[in-house]
This record gives sequence, C-alpha cells and structure tokens, in this order.
Amino acid sequence: MIKMNKFLILALLLLVAACAPKKPSGETKTLTENGQSILYVDMDQSRDTIDFDISALVDSCRVIRLENRPEALIGRVSGMAFTDNRIYLYHQMKYLMSFDYQGKYREQIGNLGKGPYEYVYLNNLALSENGSWILGQPHHIDQYIIFNSKGEGKMLVPRKLGGIPEVMILNDNQVVEFGYKGIDVENTDDKNISLYIQDFSGNILLERSPLYLASFYRIGGNFLPISFYRFKDQFHVHFSRDTLFNLNINTGSLVPLAVFTASQNGYDYPRIEKELDAGLSTSLDYTGKVYAEIHAETPRYYLIRQMKQQLGANGDQTPQAVNYFSVDKKKKTTHPVRLKDSFYGMDLEGEGNPIPFQHWSIIDNKYGVLNFQAIELKEEIARRLKDPQLSAELKNKLKALDSSISQEDNLVLFVYYLKKS
Repeated sequence: MIKMNKFLILALLLLVAACAPKKPSGETKTLTENGQSILYVDMDQSRDTIDFDISALVDSCRVIRLENRPEALIGRVSGMAFTDNRIYLYHQMKYLMSFDYQGKYREQIGNLGKGPYEYVYLNNLALSENGSWILGQPHHIDQYIIFNSKGEGKMLVPRKLGGIPEVMILNDNQVVEFGYKGIDVENTDDKNISLYIQDFSGNILLERSPLYLASFYRIGGNFLPISFYRFKDQFHVHFSRDTLFNLNINTGSLVPLAVFTASQNGYDYPRIEKELDAGLSTSLDYTGKVYAEIHAETPRYYLIRQMKQQLGANGDQTPQAVNYFSVDKKKKTTHPVRLKDSFYGMDLEGEGNPIPFQHWSIIDNKYGVLNFQAIELKEEIARRLKDPQLSAELKNKLKALDSSISQEDNLVLFVYYLKKS
C-alpha cells in the first residue's frame, strides 16, 4: 500500500507536468501529500529571461591573492574546503595545502605516498563544522584519512561506499557517507543509494542501505552525482535532475521538498504515463538528455543549473551547462536568468572563460568560489573591461585589481558568501 501511494504521487507529478502549459507562465505549483508541501517547478514554463544579480544570493565577496612562495604554488585546483579562518586547496599529485584569508601559506596536510596517513591522489575533502578536523578520500583506497587542524595524520576510518560519495564530518566526531553503494554507478539502480554514519573509530552508528524511498519519487533513472548539503539545521539531498529531499540524519528518512523538471526537453511524459498505466518497470527510465541540478539554495531562492548531455570527442556523454534559473520560494515564480555579479563584475556563467561552467563552484552551500591563475585572471579582466554594460565603478575595481597582479603570481580566489537569512 505504501508503494502504491508513492506511485500515485509520481503519477500526480506527471499529470501536473502534462497540464503545465495551462497555468500562467513562470508560476510554480505546490502539491500537498501527507501534510508535506512539495514545490513543483517546470523550467520549460518559466517566464522570460531576466538579469539576476547574485546580490540576491550573496552577502559579500572578498578577493584573496595567495602568496608566491615556492612551496605555496598551486596549479589547477581539484578540491577545495573552507572554514572561517582557513582555506584548504588540493592540486592533483601535490600536497593538500592550507592558507589563511590573507593568502598566507600555513602548512601542508599529510604526506605524499602510499603509507599510513599518506596519499597520492584525493577524491574528496570534508571539514568538521568548527574546522578541527579535515577528511581526505585517497584514490583507490578503502579508508578515509582524518587529519587534525595542525595538518598531522591522526586516524584512518573505513569507507563504506564505493566511488566518490558525498562525505561530511558531523558533530566533530562522526563521518557521514551518502551515495551509491556500487562503484560502477551506471550499472546500479536507485535501490543502491545508501547512508552510513560512523564514529572516528569506525563503529557504525546508523546504516540505511538501501534507501528505497528515493526510487519512488524520482522520475529519471540515469545516474548522476548526488548533491548533499546542510541547510540551516537540516540536510538537503538533490539527485541532480529532479527531486530535492530533506534527509533526517537520525533516521535516514527522505521527505520530498521540490521537483525540478524540463517537460519539453527532458522527459517523454506521454510515454511515461502510458507505461505507468501499464505497470511497466521502465516507466521510471529517463528518456531525455536534459536535467537540472541545484547550484545553490538560500532561504529565499533556489539557483538551478539546467544541464544537457553532450557527446564528447571520445563518444562519452558529458554534461554541459545550458542555462541558469532562479526560483523564488516566496513569490512562487521561476525565470531563466543571466547571472550578474555586482561585486566585481565577473562572468559567473563561464562564457568565454578558460574553464567553462567550472569557475563559480559552490562549496558546502556556503561559499561561491572563483579561482584563476594570475595570467587567466588578467585575460579575463581585459575581456570584462570591454563590456559596454559594465558600470564605471566595477571597471575601476577591475583595473585596480589588474594593476596589483603580475602574470607570475600565484592563484587568485574570489570568495562569495551565500546568504544565511
């Protein structure tokens, strides 16, 4: 009976999507199930594209120039973690490095190698809330390394999930893992989505494997990274295409909060409805190449990045960003948006940047981060100064920044602080 209720919800969501063109353009829909409100957003029915200043999402921005000492030099950043007084940066095949917010190099974290507390490559970084502990996930090793805040190797904790799961340190003494149980994600299914919580000694405190509930709310069946982040005193989970859940960290239960879809470009709704009616298991298969992911969430807005699968040179399907959307929780409206940065006038959407769609990373749903090599930043500033719509104030800020940087300088970070209230 419980499963039937979940499929009825799914059918209701699909029915709403089929009727979406009849509702006013740009409005969202709120459904209620068992007293729980679910926000439904069909991006294909959104209003006209608007300019969206990130000051609606961001309180402030600071520019951090990392010092140029030889041991502090860093190339392409493959991992970042932040506390209120430290920045941790990882460059593939180099040390994990710690800097303060004045850009001064503080220490290396651990040692390169294959011995205890050593690593060759890290897939994952996680920090405790107060910054006392930092966790690294060594590549092809079934343990996590947990370092203390001074950068010394402290302990090893067994990994419970394969691949690259979402990981966080909870209550400064617990490791939370959330993700697919199998390493080969493409050959698994939603029933392999699992949650583990263990203490630093490796004792299991909570195990929920599999989380069956997820499969009944998801519309798609194509496997993509999971987004897992703290929001106020809650934990939100987004399966990178459709349903946003609130996760009860004590019980492992998932409650749906919102659904984001693209009916015209992403899903064959008539076929799915027909297969639902026929009771076919394939009704949950993903039928399109467009999906959505939550880029950031604040108390007022969701910032959604709509993606599409694009055939790469090697024949693989690779995600490429196609649009951003703002969803106003208060007004219940959504728009395609052109992101505007009133802090420094940077191009957050990545068009024309050296690494499209990767520059503005959101870390722990707290920080938005742009990172540039100095020579790339000078090139980007030169390009931005040619924009006739850029204000004189922003042009002056960029000119002053440009004059303070030489091409031989170390990495430059723009750190944006997302709104908390």
